[in-house]
Amino acid sequence: MMRSCAVTVPLELVAGTALISSIVWPGWATVLPLAAIVGLSWALPPIWR
Repeated sequence: MMRSCAVTVPLELVAGTALISSIVWPGWATVLPLAAIVGLSWALPPIWR
């Protein structure tokens, strides 16, 4: 249960941030997914590099 909460909360924060920022300034709607992809690629094991 704790694990699912630990995963769900950040996802909701990211989704909420993307939604709000896309309303405030559409440029963030393209920047945030790119930043998320880059962050995930760095978090993954070095197999991808």
